[in-house]
Amino acid sequence: MISTWNLPPPRATIKMLKSIPELCSIHCSFFEKHCAYLASQSFRLLPLSTIWLNNYVLIKTMCGIFAIFSSSLEPTELRKELIKCSSKLRHRGPDWSGYLVVEKEGERPLNHGIAHERLAIMDPESGEQPLVSPDGNIIVAANGEIYNYKEIYAGLSAPYTPKTGSDCEVMLPLWAEMDGIPTPNLPNQLRGMFSVIMYDKTTDTYFIFRDHIGKTPLYIGWGNDGSVYVGSEMKSMVHECNKFQNFPPGHCYSNKGPNAGQFVRWYKPNWAPEMKPGLPPPTEKYQAVRYTCLLYFLSGQVLLLGLYRLKS
Repeated sequence: MISTWNLPPPRATIKMLKSIPELCSIHCSFFEKHCAYLASQSFRLLPLSTIWLNNYVLIKTMCGIFAIFSSSLEPTELRKELIKCSSKLRHRGPDWSGYLVVEKEGERPLNHGIAHERLAIMDPESGEQPLVSPDGNIIVAANGEIYNYKEIYAGLSAPYTPKTGSDCEVMLPLWAEMDGIPTPNLPNQLRGMFSVIMYDKTTDTYFIFRDHIGKTPLYIGWGNDGSVYVGSEMKSMVHECNKFQNFPPGHCYSNKGPNAGQFVRWYKPNWAPEMKPGLPPPTEKYQAVRYTCLLYFLSGQVLLLGLYRLKS
């Protein structure tokens, strides 16, 4: 059976292949990581990161998100820092760069900055980020795609009229549905691939979460002044933080609530109700499974012709 994906207007980097093994290595690294997801989705929902087209590989980029929370820098200096760090992600989103600085005021003792490097796929005309709620209090910067955003809109208790065609805007009314509480129930409503940064001015609350299995990249770091850095790639924070790490998939993080400053697991499938310690390394040779696929590009669609197991 041949599965197809409709592609958006091409906004990607084209790389000339030097050899067939190079093609294999690209696909191997991609499908090793996601072969379980491929099997579970029957190939229907996988957003492809590479496309084989004659002697080329079309490498699809994605948006970049970045934020600095609880910074002691003055607003002007924070904006400079925000732009400097976020610009290291610009290759991910060449269509738009958005920056917001929230200055300290009242019960908000420190400054915050949120940035977004956009690849315009959904609603290229008006879907720029960071997204802001109609009252200006809720801010969202997201990377990825929410597949069930229409269903979420339809199920809201209070009607909401989107200002854009962005699927990520659905998180603005969804935050209101959660009464502005940073709860794992929010990402549990989403189906898709996503890394999300949310901020609520009214309560000085930030809420960060990553999709079920880490389909989209996300890293977190801590500065010397206690500030929290979050970004799509480690390069955006590596020189700014004294500690940084991979943001664990299926987890959320907030500065408020009973688990403030801790990673909370929100994705708890019935086949893995608890987090288990890392498995020991393989003891037998050739246990690793490598996959590659054969793709064909035709009339704006990608046809999956086969998924092949390679010899180790």
